[in-house]
Amino acid sequence: MRIRHAFLLPLLAVLCGLAFIPSAKGEPCTMKDANGREIRAAVYLPENSRPPYKTIILSHGFGGRFEPGIDAYARWFARHGYAAFAFNFRPDSKRDMLDTSVLTETATLNAVIDQVKAREDVDKEYLFLLGESQGGFVSTHTAYGRGDIRALVLLYPAYVLQYDTWARHREVNGGAPFDPVFFDPDALDTGKITSPADTVMGTVISRLYSVDALSFNIYEEMRAIQIPVLIIHGTADRIVPFRYGQDAADPEKGFPRAELIPIPGADHGFIGKDFETAAESALAFLAGQ
Repeated sequence: MRIRHAFLLPLLAVLCGLAFIPSAKGEPCTMKDANGREIRAAVYLPENSRPPYKTIILSHGFGGRFEPGIDAYARWFARHGYAAFAFNFRPDSKRDMLDTSVLTETATLNAVIDQVKAREDVDKEYLFLLGESQGGFVSTHTAYGRGDIRALVLLYPAYVLQYDTWARHREVNGGAPFDPVFFDPDALDTGKITSPADTVMGTVISRLYSVDALSFNIYEEMRAIQIPVLIIHGTADRIVPFRYGQDAADPEKGFPRAELIPIPGADHGFIGKDFETAAESALAFLAGQ
């Protein structure tokens, strides 16, 4: 994740793809994060289906918000018979990411899932997660820790995140390259990370972000996840290069049951026909689960 303000790319992609999506309104709802703080959310319910609904929970990317952005996918799924829930990882009053990490976001996603499952109109046997970029990373870590997720849809998931965090902290890595197969977080002394803050894509993050990012091996978790996974990734992605999607879909390195759909020439986010391809591919995948 090396490009300044890169979270704007998926937002632009979604806005450029809106003409493809039939209108479907989301109803604002309030949820709570893992700390009990109110976070803004919306539920998108299908108009021509009856509950309980097959349900998708959507997670936005690094530093972003669900609206406008990943809510376009939520509207798309609602128009095709699914209930969709989108939310912000942080309260609207929280503008910085100094107390944010992949572990705090995982805790919030777990809290959101539990709140969604408490609804009577949700079919708890058909609960799916969709995440874009860092939201895909967080959705992976969350699914690993639960037994109630039926399948994962991951849009350009940011598995580069651990590589980048490792590379920023020579005091921990000693100059060695990151090895996703043999990386052992228990062998690290993250106490050596003393810098109070770093900057990622123009956003200031705290030491918490770096320590939490290296506290587990996401590839080891992938290899233990037995549910079906769909990865949709642009071959020209400048933020999370396509090879990370390829590695995640390789059962020797990543998920045992993953399908990778490459979108030729697409960057970090899908525009126009690429957006259409991603949305239809996700829908077809979920229909088979």
